[in-house]
Amino acid sequence: MLRFRIGVKLMGIGARLCLDSDINRDLFKDAINRNTAVGSYVDSGDHVKGMVSPMCEYDTQSVINVLSLELLFNDDVAFCGIKTSKKVGYYKEDWSV
Repeated sequence: MLRFRIGVKLMGIGARLCLDSDINRDLFKDAINRNTAVGSYVDSGDHVKGMVSPMCEYDTQSVINVLSLELLFNDDVAFCGIKTSKKVGYYKEDWSV
């Protein structure tokens, strides 16, 4: 638990230091979108890209807020334990035996 708390603190510091300008936020967003596109091609023959939208400005700012405000600590979140989304689809299946 201590490692987790230290990691969250370091991510918060890093986000505040590195993601503080429009240019840096665009670099962050482009890196995530590029990684998603490459992963889509490698993992599923490019089928995932048809199911997943690129990260937009709003998504990017949400991720930056979670990191910089250190919202990964459950005791800091107002609605502890309440899920705000659910997984509704998968891009691949495993063979059954």
